[in-house]
This record gives sequence, C-alpha cells and structure tokens, in this order.
Amino acid sequence: MRNAGQLNDFLSVLERTTVMRSENDQAATITYADLLKQPQYFTIWAPEDGTYDVSRYKALLDSADKAKQAGNMVAFRDFNNTVETQFVRNHISRSSFANATAPLRVQLMNNKRVIYDPAGQTFNEVALDNTFGFRSANNGMLYKLTGISPFAYNILEYLEENPDWAAVNEFVHCDDTLYFNAGGSVEGTLVDGEMVYVDSAFVTISPMARYLGSASAEDSTYVAV
Repeated sequence: MRNAGQLNDFLSVLERTTVMRSENDQAATITYADLLKQPQYFTIWAPEDGTYDVSRYKALLDSADKAKQAGNMVAFRDFNNTVETQFVRNHISRSSFANATAPLRVQLMNNKRVIYDPAGQTFNEVALDNTFGFRSANNGMLYKLTGISPFAYNILEYLEENPDWAAVNEFVHCDDTLYFNAGGSVEGTLVDGEMVYVDSAFVTISPMARYLGSASAEDSTYVAV
C-alpha cells in the first residue's frame, strides 16, 4: 500500500487503529498496520485519497487517544471500535478471490457481506480503479476503490447510531452485563492463591438483544417497527 500511491489516508488510519479481538478486548496492542505485515492472507479494497472524508475517522481516533491518556479504556475501546468496524474492517476480507470471474458474496472482517464483481469492476457497488488493477503480495491482494465502501448497519447498529432512538437503544441494552471469560483467557501465575491472567477475555451478555432474536446477526433478516 505504501508503494501503490493515493492510499496515504487509509494507511494513516490503519497505523492508528488498534486490533480488537472482541468488543471488550482488554489486552489489544497491535494496529492494523502491524496485522497486515503478518503471514496471514488478506484481500484489501482500499479507498483512494480524496474520495471520502477521512477527517471523521481521524477525529474518532483523536478522541480514542485522549480517552486512553485519561485512563478511560471503556471510551477508548468505544471510539476505536467505531473506526475498526465501520471503516477498517469494512474494506478487508480474510479470504482469497484471486481467480474470481463471477460476482461473489464476500464476508468482510466485520462480518458484513457485500458483492464483489470482478467482471463489472465493482466492490460493494463502488467502482474499482481499473487503471491500477491489483497487486499481489506474499500475504494477500490489494485493490483500489474510487470511493469508500458503504457501511451496512444492522438493526441494533441503527439504534446505537441514531440519536432519535436513544431511549429505545438504552432500553434494549439496560441489562447488558460484562463477564470475565476465564476459559478464553490466558493464565499467568498464582499470586496469593489467586490466578493472575496475562491476557484477559471478556464477553457482554445482552438479555434483551438475545430475546429479540440476535437482531445484530448479519446472516438474518428482520423487520423492526
């Protein structure tokens, strides 16, 4: 991406966005720039400079940095998660589409599903830069987009995003509880007879959201009134 040109804005966000394994990841340290150096396979459709408003994501990351400096890790994760889910992961898949010729339904890192049409030269209905084509790397493929990939909100995300539904959103999440997941955490050593974990995992249980039928599931269809 550094050598491709016209991707400086996208890179600047990747270098500042922390990789979260879960919404409440307590031990996240690496950025997406670090992740994309790893020997894993990625396909990236990167939006070109000047085709979208990158200032929105930089402002969210500024807020994340300020929250982290103040010791408010809940706010830090919230701001970071918005950039991570709605922007960064919305342009990356962990699958290979090197030999694709027909339209494919692609699952992105944020679990959204979009259509990649190699023949029609579009990704999520955004035109590819056909003068660039693609670049192959030892850990994936890179395409350029002539605009940002639109983020598709599920029902619960709409509730969280729209201030007109703040009261409904508060009611849906009023019984959410954060639990420590010992089975998913990495044990360290015993201190005074108590286990100290070197990598702690947490999970949020949302009784109302579960009662609604997991209305955030990306592979399901609901009507909400």
